[in-house]
Amino acid sequence: GQIERSLSHLAQLAEKLLQMSRAEAGIGASETDVDLLPVVELVVEDIGRSDIGEKRIQFHLSPEGSLHGRVNPDAYGIVVRNLLENALVHSPKGSLVDVYIDEDNGLRVVNAGAIVEKSLLPKLTTRFTRGATEATGSGLGLAIVHNLVEQMGGSLALSSPASGREDGFEARIALPER
Repeated sequence: GQIERSLSHLAQLAEKLLQMSRAEAGIGASETDVDLLPVVELVVEDIGRSDIGEKRIQFHLSPEGSLHGRVNPDAYGIVVRNLLENALVHSPKGSLVDVYIDEDNGLRVVNAGAIVEKSLLPKLTTRFTRGATEATGSGLGLAIVHNLVEQMGGSLALSSPASGREDGFEARIALPER
């Protein structure tokens, strides 16, 4: 059992290191304006079929919501996947994770959980930095997200407690509006 867990952890670390390498290669931006909503829907559906994501992800699309940008769709998929995986891993088992597409060309991923100390939030986008958690991980997910979102000309905002809640964590990606 321990060997299996170690191999799984090693595979996850290798995947994150490959994603970080791609991010550092500058894959975030694109010359073409892309509709990113299908990318988000695909990642939500894919993770929703996994053991950790099954029946835990709620997708909320505002009636006027859309998501566009001069962004590489693969890079945006990496961003969304990392945000969802973080939310699922760092929230209480069985709790829901909410994904919102707002009218302002933004995406929010919100999960339940203990409040993260405000002074720690900016440090979470630094490689190999993790909060006080018992969850497995390498501390690369938010660093990858931060790197790619900067290349896209967007911004990443982290908050805890999550908006409108007394606990939880929220990651918000804002892309430039067209």
